[in-house]
Amino acid sequence: MSEQKTVYEIAILGRITWNLHSLNNEGNIGNVIEPRTLKLADGSTADGISGEMLKHVHAAKVWELETDKNKFCSACQVIEPMRADANKNVTRLNNEKEDKEIKASSQAMQDCVLCDLHGFLVQKPNIHRQSTVEFGWAVGLPGQWHRDIHQHARHAVGFKGQGKDTGEPQPAQLKQMDLIVDEESDDEVVETTQESGVAAQIEEKPKTSQMLFSRPTRSGVYAIVTVFQPWRIGLNVVDYSYPIALDICQQRYKLALRAYESMFLRLDGAMTSTRLPHLESFAGAIVISRTNDTVPVLSPLADDYLSKLSRLAEVKNENGKTTFEVMPFADEVEFITKLRGLTNDLPYRLQKAGQKGNDDDKGVA
Repeated sequence: MSEQKTVYEIAILGRITWNLHSLNNEGNIGNVIEPRTLKLADGSTADGISGEMLKHVHAAKVWELETDKNKFCSACQVIEPMRADANKNVTRLNNEKEDKEIKASSQAMQDCVLCDLHGFLVQKPNIHRQSTVEFGWAVGLPGQWHRDIHQHARHAVGFKGQGKDTGEPQPAQLKQMDLIVDEESDDEVVETTQESGVAAQIEEKPKTSQMLFSRPTRSGVYAIVTVFQPWRIGLNVVDYSYPIALDICQQRYKLALRAYESMFLRLDGAMTSTRLPHLESFAGAIVISRTNDTVPVLSPLADDYLSKLSRLAEVKNENGKTTFEVMPFADEVEFITKLRGLTNDLPYRLQKAGQKGNDDDKGVA
């Protein structure tokens, strides 16, 4: 039986095509929703989706895919953003006289999968944990992203109801006058010149029937960069010990990989109730380091990023060994297949003096 491999870091670098979405926006200016706009190094502008949103989606997938919600702390069981800071098992350790930061950090990770994988900040005792999962902006490739602004109508309560005495014209009347506006229509309201009682009603109270507002719809090819650090799963960064057993860390490692699968096959985000993205293609590379060497993060904004990764992977270190592997994928099927090929590997563990890394597992179950 072959020896089980370890994984220190994983990077997913690629180009993904999403059509007709509005996943991430700056906010509202009046009745207009402004999409995210980025400035690149050459001064050009690009459409973008923030790393904060992508990380939030991954965290939500971790919560969704874990069937046993008892593996989360009380705050994360209900997706409370306070996380470990709302965990009384952690905050009560502020009264400890010795090593309260070490104990609190270990307790937070032991109590919660999400706090371990995605990090936390606790006020008392003052401890924090950086996320093991990192995302950059999803950036629209120059010349390969597009935007539209569409008008929509928000109808007043009762406006579309049958038989309700709202003092306003009903849809059947408006349809005869070509004034009906779909909730998701791009057409402007066109006033009528018909002299009728209905037309008079509309002229008197035009603002009570509906409100027009504008929403963006975007399509493009986006450069994606994300790094996952399995070596930090279960790692107490106060004293750099591993208080959690290796088999538990491996379960969390597998869950994080499943969350990647889920989010890239169907991305959640803003306005997905009416602008669910059309996933057209996803191609790139999975980069893996097996020992304590960081994975390179070459931007898919560059057309030659894959060839550079392949050449870098062949460069050997002073010991005559390569430091990372590159697994290219041409589509979504290859991405899922190759990512699942990593699920039986073990998270790498740092070695302290007198320890043997993954062979010396004294964490708690």
